[in-house]
Amino acid sequence: MDFTFAVYEKLMEGAVNAGYQAVTVREYLQEVRKPLTLILRHDVEWNPQRALAFAEVEKVCGFRSTFYFRVDTKAFNLSVMRQLQDEGFEVGYHFNTLDRCGGDFNKAIALFEREVNMLREAGIEVETVCSHGDPRVKKVGYKVNNEIFLRDPDLRTRCGLLGCL
Repeated sequence: MDFTFAVYEKLMEGAVNAGYQAVTVREYLQEVRKPLTLILRHDVEWNPQRALAFAEVEKVCGFRSTFYFRVDTKAFNLSVMRQLQDEGFEVGYHFNTLDRCGGDFNKAIALFEREVNMLREAGIEVETVCSHGDPRVKKVGYKVNNEIFLRDPDLRTRCGLLGCL
């Protein structure tokens, strides 16, 4: 499969020509539903500059998408996150707190809340989150990072989130 920007540009142009409209995850959860809707999202794990390049392609097509940033890699770049947000893109939190806390649910939930608050204090309007899965991390007592929401059913409400992917 060809994962170049040239191919992505052609894909986006094809979507425009076919009459598709793109919405962010937030918009979709807020019930912005139209015929021929694309929900575009990106996990930004290593290179924030690539996120900006994807955004440029999407802007040309009149599309906006959601970018989920990790805070524990070099992808964490508040300047890029703010720029995307200022340009009308949604910026969310790409979390892996159970992995980082060795499966300790209490620590993982506390870390999740701290990091959502830290992003918001920095001006990032986090309304949706997306769990990260690293197959290299041995899972002890859990299978996926978003199990924190099963363990703590009030976490989403407490954090003021529309949704978790």
